[in-house]
Amino acid sequence: MNVTNIRLRSELLKAIRAFFYSKSVTEVMTPALREHGSNEVYIDSIHIEGRGYLQTSPEHSMKCLLSKYQKSIFQICSVFRAGEVGPLHKEEFQMLEWYRSLFGLSDLIEELEELISVLVDELSLDFDIIAIKFPFVKKSYKSFFLENFSVNPHSVSMKRLREMSKDIDFIDKYSSRSECLDALFAMNIQPKIIAPTFVIDFPVCQAAQAEFLTNSEGEKVANRFELYIRGVELANAYQELRDPEEMKARFEANNALRLLKGKPQMGHDMDLIECLPSMPKCAGASIGIERLMMLLTGSCEIRNF
Repeated sequence: MNVTNIRLRSELLKAIRAFFYSKSVTEVMTPALREHGSNEVYIDSIHIEGRGYLQTSPEHSMKCLLSKYQKSIFQICSVFRAGEVGPLHKEEFQMLEWYRSLFGLSDLIEELEELISVLVDELSLDFDIIAIKFPFVKKSYKSFFLENFSVNPHSVSMKRLREMSKDIDFIDKYSSRSECLDALFAMNIQPKIIAPTFVIDFPVCQAAQAEFLTNSEGEKVANRFELYIRGVELANAYQELRDPEEMKARFEANNALRLLKGKPQMGHDMDLIECLPSMPKCAGASIGIERLMMLLTGSCEIRNF
């Protein structure tokens, strides 16, 4: 990392904190090491023998805090993901994560765009920051699939999905609906999303920890968004699920898929599950700091930061 990027990170973090402080969002700190690791199928935790797991995200701990504090919180911290190496990935990186009490997802979309606008304006005074087009686009996951494949991702059959993805190396006859959709999106749609775009209304099989909603066409979808800029995912956000039984069911489904893929089972994070009924309605988002620095400077390599 060169001297300019050291300074850039410092000023970026300072500006992020100033933004949230100006909105009376409380900064918090949660443990990097906890008893449970992530049970997400495609994210692997780093295990510390006899101690637990380094956290892939502060999500669970922050939700537990939010259930007690009830007010909006944010955190900037190091997170750890085993085996994530490449132009866009590091095993250890910094993450900004925040939860806005009583926000809907549309409120969070507005706030995230405002945050990036403020960061661009402030950092451009002292650094070479690339031009970013405002306002951002907002478009449904379904719209992208209709345009690129002429199919509705919420209702297309598994047979058709497998036919569409048969030439993708890592997809086979055992791949799930979510895997097929994700592969088709990543290989054929994501690289074309150049202008800053909020992708909304994901398929229910990709809900993760988001609530469900019914869209304007009467279809059940996941109430979440991802923000893409120049073909790179920058932010991930949910209208947060608060139903403990549904969360247990999703954890069990994740573990079933992990078992099929030869990955270790993860115990349910009961601290999280038990806190959900007390958690206020909220929307939460996360951004990788190094990816944000990449996109602001036009870099193609995360290792530069």
